[in-house]
Amino acid sequence: MSSKKRFKSYIVEEDEIKLTPDRKSSQEHINWFPGHMNKAIRQIKAKLKLIDIILEIRDARAPEISKNTALEEAVGNKQRLIVFNKTNLADPEKTKDWIQYYKNSNANFIFINALDTQAVKSILDRTALMIEQKFKDENSLGQTKKKVTLMIIGLPNTGKS
Repeated sequence: MSSKKRFKSYIVEEDEIKLTPDRKSSQEHINWFPGHMNKAIRQIKAKLKLIDIILEIRDARAPEISKNTALEEAVGNKQRLIVFNKTNLADPEKTKDWIQYYKNSNANFIFINALDTQAVKSILDRTALMIEQKFKDENSLGQTKKKVTLMIIGLPNTGKS
């Protein structure tokens, strides 16, 4: 007599897993993506045509983990400055490694501590250079625009405010 235990999506029978008919694979899809983040991405996509430059804020302690690939896809080819915040909390040696990594990938980035007013000024300086380049590009195409719109994006707790 074999013992059977029925779980949500499969039957366990003598150390063997048999999928129930409603499952096509043993890999269950877990949707962790919160609804408010999905809503934010929809709003970003809706306003993207009005935006000239994106400032993406990430955490310098976890540069790749603090990015959101859905945000990257939503932003597409928009001109972007990646701001790695909280360098004062990050390991200095690892930060040097990340700086080299992003230099090699030709990313437009800056590592800062937002609590330092000089660092905030460096964001403004980099953004001004991006705006200047954008105006040059638009003028060469015969377009004239007097106003530039920035959007600040990033995961929670990366230092956007």
